[in-house]
Amino acid sequence: MKGSAIPSVDGSRRSAWLVKLVSSPFAAGLLTSIGYYLGAKLGFILTLQPQPVSVLWPPNAILLAGLLLTPPRWWLFILLMVAPAHWASQLQHGVPQMMILCWFISNGCEALLGAVCIRCLCRGRPHLDTFRDAAIFLGCGVFLAPFLSSFLDAAFVALNRWGESDYWDLWRTRFFSNALATLTLVGFIVSWSDVLARGTQKSTRRDVPEAAFLALCLVLVSFLVFVHVKAGGQTRGALLYTPLPFLLWAAVRFEVAGATASVLAVTLISICARARTICVAFAPRECPFAPDLFSLRVHSTIVSCGDSGGTPKS
Repeated sequence: MKGSAIPSVDGSRRSAWLVKLVSSPFAAGLLTSIGYYLGAKLGFILTLQPQPVSVLWPPNAILLAGLLLTPPRWWLFILLMVAPAHWASQLQHGVPQMMILCWFISNGCEALLGAVCIRCLCRGRPHLDTFRDAAIFLGCGVFLAPFLSSFLDAAFVALNRWGESDYWDLWRTRFFSNALATLTLVGFIVSWSDVLARGTQKSTRRDVPEAAFLALCLVLVSFLVFVHVKAGGQTRGALLYTPLPFLLWAAVRFEVAGATASVLAVTLISICARARTICVAFAPRECPFAPDLFSLRVHSTIVSCGDSGGTPKS
């Protein structure tokens, strides 16, 4: 009676709770719209003037995750549910109505393009604990969708004469920010939705002390690398690779869920630190994009490594 019965009941209760939470399009749309609104608030905080594009834009990634986790027949309803959250977040920051409409079109196109490509190639809902699904996610969600939609987004900004940056600066900033947001947030949401659906096992609970120690080390190292050391040349080169052993540790020991959680933590710390210091240390046209390239290369590798211990899903 004291063996595995209790963990299995807890796991089934958690699975039933998660299924019930997203069993209707209204609940799924409400969760997605709340996440979209909060992500937009964070994105505006990380917007470095005079550029109108954030260095990390979470709403598109949250919308893509919502589409990937729901049946395609719900997608139009979810987009309609997200529209008020989009308008509210933009109006609060003085964005003109036409620019709000244009950004909603480009954001929706990016999420729909990524979701259609990923679900078609994965033949259903993706599971990032297989190498095939992880590769499709990286190719279609992280690269293709932000790459193509950034042309449309930059054209809308130039057409509405919103901001002072030229077309290619806008395209470059938007592509890197959305690709990084998709890699970190969508990977985290999709992988941890699988964990919640399966429920926790007794053997998994024994790993909590190790996971807590790993999280503490990763946060401390990331803080020292990205916050304590001044932004600029001193953060280049080998110092940027200091969190890498801890990211590999998370990927090997805790598979894709641990890898995506670690990547999200490092990304948020580095982005927030650079948003606070780069705008002072550099002119907008001189903002270095080397950390974005580094993050995309290293974090893509870590997420791919995280599926090594996974098993294919039916």
